[in-house]
Amino acid sequence: MTDLMGMFGTLAVNAAALIGLMVAVSPIVRRLAIKPNPRYRILLGLGFGLTGIGVMLVSVEVADGILIDGRNVAIAVASLFAGPWAAALAAAAIGGTRMLLGGDGAIFGALQALLVWLACLAFLRYLPVDRIRPATSRLVMLGLLLTAGNAAPAFLAGMIGSWPLALATHVGLIYLAAGACFYTGCLVATTNLLAREHAQTAAEKSLQERDERLRALAETSNDWFWETDADDRLTYLSSRIDDVLGIDQSEFVGRPRDHLLVDTIDGDFARSRQAVEAREPFRNLIWAVRLPAGEVRWLRSSGVPLTDAAGHFTGYLGVTTDVTEHRHAQKTIQWQASHDPLTDLPNRALFHSRLQRMLTHADSAGRRVALLFIDLDQFKRVNDSFGHTVGDQLISAAAERIVGCTSPADVVARLGGDEFTVITDDLDDPIDVERIARRIISAFEAPFVLERREVYVSASLGIAIFPDNARSADALMREADAALYRAKDGGRNDFRFFTPELNERSRERTMMESQLRRALERDELYLCYQPQIRISDREIVGVEALLRWENEVLGQVPTPQFIALAEDSGLIVPIGTWVLETACRQIAELTKGHPPLNLAVNVSSRQFTTPGLLEAVQHALAVSGLPAGALELEITESVLMADLKQTYETLEALSALGIQLSLDDFGTGYSSLSYLRRFPVNVLKIDRAFVNDVTKDAGAAAVVESIIAMAHGLKLTVVSEGVETPEQHAFMVRHGVDRGQGYLYGKPMLLKDFTEIYCAREVA
Repeated sequence: MTDLMGMFGTLAVNAAALIGLMVAVSPIVRRLAIKPNPRYRILLGLGFGLTGIGVMLVSVEVADGILIDGRNVAIAVASLFAGPWAAALAAAAIGGTRMLLGGDGAIFGALQALLVWLACLAFLRYLPVDRIRPATSRLVMLGLLLTAGNAAPAFLAGMIGSWPLALATHVGLIYLAAGACFYTGCLVATTNLLAREHAQTAAEKSLQERDERLRALAETSNDWFWETDADDRLTYLSSRIDDVLGIDQSEFVGRPRDHLLVDTIDGDFARSRQAVEAREPFRNLIWAVRLPAGEVRWLRSSGVPLTDAAGHFTGYLGVTTDVTEHRHAQKTIQWQASHDPLTDLPNRALFHSRLQRMLTHADSAGRRVALLFIDLDQFKRVNDSFGHTVGDQLISAAAERIVGCTSPADVVARLGGDEFTVITDDLDDPIDVERIARRIISAFEAPFVLERREVYVSASLGIAIFPDNARSADALMREADAALYRAKDGGRNDFRFFTPELNERSRERTMMESQLRRALERDELYLCYQPQIRISDREIVGVEALLRWENEVLGQVPTPQFIALAEDSGLIVPIGTWVLETACRQIAELTKGHPPLNLAVNVSSRQFTTPGLLEAVQHALAVSGLPAGALELEITESVLMADLKQTYETLEALSALGIQLSLDDFGTGYSSLSYLRRFPVNVLKIDRAFVNDVTKDAGAAAVVESIIAMAHGLKLTVVSEGVETPEQHAFMVRHGVDRGQGYLYGKPMLLKDFTEIYCAREVA
């Protein structure tokens, strides 16, 4: 009984030593399990070995050299949690120490440590080292292996004939059975303890790593993160807010999140409050914040509600981004898409949208809306004469004057070019819009000072009223446009209200343009020729080609009417090319076998400024065979002043071909001598407006005399247009005019009629 008490006392001592061992080395085991490292495995093996030695020194021997104590458990735990080589260190330390202590059981004690290590080595084949919570069945198996390791030296002692020792061994069988249970229980308890320690440590480490990653993200992101408690007070605010907004985060932690929104001017703040009260997430809400310095910044914020383990609301976690620059850029893009870049006025798209909205409102309210179309008179002359830079300055200045004549409630827009429009719904009577129109016309009476030049430009206006004239935006625009054309046709610098007659005229113009577009393919265009005579002997020396149009629907269309329409629509370019080629071909055929004849062909300003004129002239001369010296191109003064560099280059290229260049209608435009000296002009034509009065008005006669003298001084050929009376002819003879053209010498006629008088070579 005493022996049994001693044996079980040994178990108690070993159990206490084992528990102390587990508690002492558990932090090392936890760290090793989370982050495997060979150095920790070695330290763990040595630690278990030293602990086993300590247990061995205080253990109670059942028989000499046969001990059942915590040494074997230390080796087993070392192998279980640190691997075979750590267990080998522990076994070597324990076995070596036992050999140093000496005694009869030294060899058996060392052998016992070796056998336990070998048993553990075999067991590790089935239980990986990094497995923290092995199955209980495997721990029982390990306990039996440890028991067998303890029993082996006893049986060996029995075999060599030590009967006292064998008897002790039989007594020890009971001890060994208890030891097997003891070992297994200790192993189970130990692994459970370490598993819990490992799980807690891994969770703490994971949370720490996550916090570090989130903090690093928060500090490097352009956004800033925030967290609130259940009362919506800020508990965390990343320091990025200081870099982005210049606000110290510490000033706001502990305060309500609303404290940031000093001056909310956007409805999303209310939506945010509703989401918080409902404990719902919110996303991409826009807030406006006025900073202490007065600057307004725009923020975009998202947040999600947080709950504890019991599901109770604990606050919000969110992220906020400064979108001020993005918002400004977006507004700039929207502004550019809807406004004219030159005047900052609404463009055509925004104008149409506002017109539609104002008409809808007026229709429901029973009010009138007036639409004014405004076009600058003589703008093309200014643009062609002084260049696009001055033209842009004029457009900007004109826009300011128009805006100054309207009220803030009116809509002033630029439709393009020199076209403006005004929409006003602040009128009870048409007389109200008439006042606006008169103010605009009066505003253009003062000259525009552009690059130290005084430029006079007037304005023409067309007015249509909703619902009196039309009930849709498109119809109202058409009618205002028709009224504008009526104002221009009436002499410009005036306004006209839309009338049904104007609507009919607009339809006629549209139909005329449609017919004109097909005039070439239908062969409806033809040329007439008006002779030019030498003043001194009245001999025909030239001819001017004049375009005519006869349509099966419209009949004979007046030339000024369809030429203006061709200019506006751009049809003048293909038509002008046809005129040039046809005239060169017909006159070349006419003059075969006869004396040469000078051919004058008009070139419009649009045709002159459109690329391809030089090529068209070369082609016409090539296919017709007309000598280049026989062709005279007539241009107006406004063409010369459009784009000086381009004009000079084009005229030089034409002159290089041998073509004569004539300045038509001289005296009605700018009549600048500097242009006559600079450009390669050969012929100057005096406008019929001066020729008409030379025999009745001394002033007109003086002007014509000056023009003739100036032209001859510049060695230019002088042609007088519109000579209709013998007195006018005599005047031209007296003053040395070179050529004359007019009804006195012959009206424009068909080619066959001109051929008859040309062959006579003289006009009576």
